[in-house]
Amino acid sequence: MAGSCAGGDSADSAQTALSEPEQLAGFRVLENSCVSCHSPDAGATGGIAPTLAQIKVAYATRGTSAAAFSEALVAFLNSPSPENSRMPEALEQYGLMPKMSLSQEEVSAVAAYLYHTPLETSRWYARSYAAEQERMRASQPVLPHLERGQQLAMETKAVLGSNLLKALKQGGPEHAVDFCSTRALVLTDSMSEVLGAGIRRVSDRNRNPANAVNAEELSYIQLCRMVLEKGEKPLPRLQEQGQTVTGYYPITTDALCLQCHGNPDTEISPATWTALQTRYPGDRAYGFALGDLRGIWVVEMAR
Repeated sequence: MAGSCAGGDSADSAQTALSEPEQLAGFRVLENSCVSCHSPDAGATGGIAPTLAQIKVAYATRGTSAAAFSEALVAFLNSPSPENSRMPEALEQYGLMPKMSLSQEEVSAVAAYLYHTPLETSRWYARSYAAEQERMRASQPVLPHLERGQQLAMETKAVLGSNLLKALKQGGPEHAVDFCSTRALVLTDSMSEVLGAGIRRVSDRNRNPANAVNAEELSYIQLCRMVLEKGEKPLPRLQEQGQTVTGYYPITTDALCLQCHGNPDTEISPATWTALQTRYPGDRAYGFALGDLRGIWVVEMAR
């Protein structure tokens, strides 16, 4: 079997056990959901999470099969916990990562890519990473509006998430409140400009007045909550008007969200609650439980 775990260190011999579509699928997940926190550079220091190389080494000791590597990494990604982690030092240094909103197909694809790619070697980042980015861009199909909007929302979420985690690491939830109040809208607007689409986060239980919903958005939110109450997963929706196509995508709470959006008596610390009340006197974005609908992404695209 080729690859750095079973076939040597050369970056040039990487990935031969994966087909080209499998390589592209794995790298796409890596680029869109992982590298904003986990540096692809094996020599990087001072990050907010372990590098991809450190993760690879921890889960792929010599002799580990692709199946065993995938099983262990997928178990952690599906349910991040100290029991499922093989990186106790990273947990102590960085804390436990939140659960990512990845499908089983995406989780399996990125695990396969990590196993068969020699990103733990010193040469891979310098010689191969930029080429992988170019290959991904060249292979990117023209997506239907519904899928394209989802991709743009997830790219924006990754940028916001990495900056939020950095703020949490620097000063805890109270510092994250400052980040959200001063930087979240700025970053979202910047991503809108970079990605060429109007991207917003809105809610009927908003914290920032700028994130309030309109009637159409409220209708979709109410529908999503009805679907969740039935134990089902809400689906995104498209709205076409004139030369604009707008995509709506649900945002549900994870464990990380509850530090600022959970129950004030049990999940939000007194210091964080004070900071929230100071920054947002009309705050309604608390009292959520795990998996609740917190709001939606709204992505406006040209027809």
